[in-house]
Amino acid sequence: MKILSLVLSVITAIPSLAGDNQSTITDQVARLRAVSAIRAVGVVGCLDTRRQENIEARLFETVNPKIVDGKLNQRFFVYEVMANKCYEVEGNSLFVQSESHPGSYGYVVVNTQNEGTYRLWSGDNAGSEFNRLMLDAGAKTTVAWEARNIAMLYQILVWGPSDGVPLHSEFDLLQSAQKTFYAAYSREWNNRFQVWWSRFKKGHKPNFDIWSHASNEGWIVGATTFKGFRLTVPRTKISGVPTVEERSLLITKNGQVTELPSRVLFK
Repeated sequence: MKILSLVLSVITAIPSLAGDNQSTITDQVARLRAVSAIRAVGVVGCLDTRRQENIEARLFETVNPKIVDGKLNQRFFVYEVMANKCYEVEGNSLFVQSESHPGSYGYVVVNTQNEGTYRLWSGDNAGSEFNRLMLDAGAKTTVAWEARNIAMLYQILVWGPSDGVPLHSEFDLLQSAQKTFYAAYSREWNNRFQVWWSRFKKGHKPNFDIWSHASNEGWIVGATTFKGFRLTVPRTKISGVPTVEERSLLITKNGQVTELPSRVLFK
């Protein structure tokens, strides 16, 4: 009996940009590299991958040069690695082994030219891994939109989907808060959320604009953000409280990111 834990992990995804021809490894091989990066930190069980083509498109904006030998220089694939089902084959019968604690182990970027990996959210060294990624991408910030793009990538790939989500409106805050309460408390989430939301609505009106300005080192980019509960993966512990903060990042001229002190607006 042999568990085929990666049966679904090697399904070929639709290429995102014509530059896939510039890669030296395939999507299938890159998925295996992403899973290996998660297993290297002691994760066991059934793992699957989901290609994050929208993040890849934003990451491509940081790559320099963008064209090599007449082709798009898209050399990074981005995956979310998740706990999933395993399949067992015994004779002609197929058995499904469910994962007892489904959840996401975070994002892994794979360099398709050298097969290197960058373990980002929810890794302990996600910030330094992101800066290494920016160096390898040849990132530059000469205008404000480039700095804002790198800041957005940092928020996605380092802070993750619930810790530091940029808010563009009160509706964004509503959705983000509902998601974190549901993930933490399941059946009783709505009552707990309503108490938190009622407290917020009593006079808190944050500015939802994303701002940036030039500095001697490069650019400073700031936004109103939401930080949810901290949940272990698989979930065995809940810590922290949902918080609305103003958070800012220093983006240097070569794309290196430093987190600046944040200001709590509501918790």
